[in-house]
Amino acid sequence: MASEGRLVWQSYNCQACHQLYSLGGYLGPDLTNVISTPNKGANLVRAMIKSGTKQMPAFSLSDHEMSLLIEFLKSTDASGIADIRHFRLNKYGLIEANEKR
Repeated sequence: MASEGRLVWQSYNCQACHQLYSLGGYLGPDLTNVISTPNKGANLVRAMIKSGTKQMPAFSLSDHEMSLLIEFLKSTDASGIADIRHFRLNKYGLIEANEKR
């Protein structure tokens, strides 16, 4: 289901405004860990998508698309952290976790 949710993410061009793992657009927040962040989670994601915000338009996702997108975000959230401050660029141009946390 997470892979189908990724297709929903891509079909609505979410990455144009939002990041995953600090990669993507900069108009909206990074959503890598939105599901597990206190006072956020799946219900907030659903509400923001349905109603929009000042900067984000409302989207008319079907219930099925919404469920798939939430599963994708849950899977992404479970895979690690997105805070760029925990990573550094090595001499090969790749990112590595900082040893000091």
